[in-house]
Amino acid sequence: MKNKLSSLLSTSVLALYALLFGGITLAITFKNVIFTYRMSLQFILLGALAVGLAAFLLVYKKINPVLIKHRYKLLAVFCIFMFAVQLAVSLNMVPKVMYDHDKTLNAAIVWTLEGNSERFQLYNNYLHHYPHQMGIFLLQQTIFKIVSAFGITNFFLVACVVGHLLFMVMNVTAFKYLDENISSHSAIFYLLLSAIYIPMYFQSSVSYTDTWSAWAAPCLLLFGTRAFKAESNGKTVLYSLLTG
Repeated sequence: MKNKLSSLLSTSVLALYALLFGGITLAITFKNVIFTYRMSLQFILLGALAVGLAAFLLVYKKINPVLIKHRYKLLAVFCIFMFAVQLAVSLNMVPKVMYDHDKTLNAAIVWTLEGNSERFQLYNNYLHHYPHQMGIFLLQQTIFKIVSAFGITNFFLVACVVGHLLFMVMNVTAFKYLDENISSHSAIFYLLLSAIYIPMYFQSSVSYTDTWSAWAAPCLLLFGTRAFKAESNGKTVLYSLLTG
């Protein structure tokens, strides 16, 4: 009875996630208010994703042992591929930032170049009005100060690269958490879902609080569970500090 209930719960949760995943994919494809693409291209992309996913599911049972055996090599290939595509996206983006993203990113850029100048006062007023944005501002201007010492001035690209690296941390820790606490199958499927989730390729180019903190959730889960399962006091303390 317990196994049947657990199976029913797992199936229900997976079905719910499948509906949400499919709904989000359709929404960002056909209801996108920022980017516009040819309708034919949208159908081609969705068709390619559907065919690729169906083909993977058909052969998964046959290649499953190989994937599990080499899952960390697969993770490395996935991270390199994802970083390369994300970098290509950021290199070909028009650096037009809006709303809160504009205020935090450009505030950090202006402060790095000019300090507390007259031009910075517009952003200074914003930061005083929304003090919760001080964290991302301080972090970005610190990074920009460091790279500017090496003659790097394309701060928009620097912010994008940092975002790509933080997404890599998110993917690695999410994979590790699933592999250690759920199953190797779920870890592999995480990579699959991430690979076909379109926002994953351009979201990391947006250097904002939501994207720059996405890595924290899987890190919290990974180090928190390791702290609970640690076999020595030293490891418990270490993982507790990392969780904090």
